[in-house]
Amino acid sequence: MSVSLTVAGGLAVTGASAADLPALITSSHATSQAAGEALACQSVNAAIISYTADRGVAPTAIGELWSYTKRDFDGYTIDHGRAVGPGCASGRP
Repeated sequence: MSVSLTVAGGLAVTGASAADLPALITSSHATSQAAGEALACQSVNAAIISYTADRGVAPTAIGELWSYTKRDFDGYTIDHGRAVGPGCASGRP
């Protein structure tokens, strides 16, 4: 009896059912991907800041950041000293 109450209580708390599992998995994957893209964008911006601090001028191309990052950021560009690409907020401050 306590097991069935725990399971039922768990489903009631989350509001999910077994039928919702594929949608939850898809949603979780999309959320994880978005979080990964946001982190990648932050990494590019950190590399831009480091490059600028070292050289006194902002980079104009992603290729200039190779020595500042260990990742491949081919999907990104630089616009006015900020990363543009997946996970980056649109527009300039």
